[in-house]
Amino acid sequence: MMPPFWSLGFHLSRWGYNTIDNLRERMRNADFPYDAQWADIDVMSSTLDYTYSQTNFKGLPDLVRELQSEGKHYVNLIDPAISSTQPTGSYSPYDDGVKQGIFMTKFNSTELIIGQVWPGNTAFPDFTNPTTTEWWTNCAARFHDMIPFDGMLI
Repeated sequence: MMPPFWSLGFHLSRWGYNTIDNLRERMRNADFPYDAQWADIDVMSSTLDYTYSQTNFKGLPDLVRELQSEGKHYVNLIDPAISSTQPTGSYSPYDDGVKQGIFMTKFNSTELIIGQVWPGNTAFPDFTNPTTTEWWTNCAARFHDMIPFDGMLI
């Protein structure tokens, strides 16, 4: 399968935009044609996958639609590690993953393997578990309903 043509073009990306205004300014100041705008963890709310900061990046869904109306594409970073420290019921990627048993566990145990990534303690999806694909797809679809991204950096 061939990748989409736009994915072979020039992409604008960096960590540290910090606000949607800074992101817009960088895009305008680029002053050359480009095909895709990427976002990094600074766009996320507390570096949680499948979220965006409603404070610093309020209006991000509209910005993405604006980019798309100009023929550009939006790529969002998603880490394959899900925060395990959020209050129960407040972070559906983790809550749903626990209910569906998709996270890696210690050998002969139900205890989750917990590691450290950007948001702190995180659980790791077991992509050898067929249920994980459905869980991942559902998380991505819910996020796509919020922000109509064109690609993911995993």
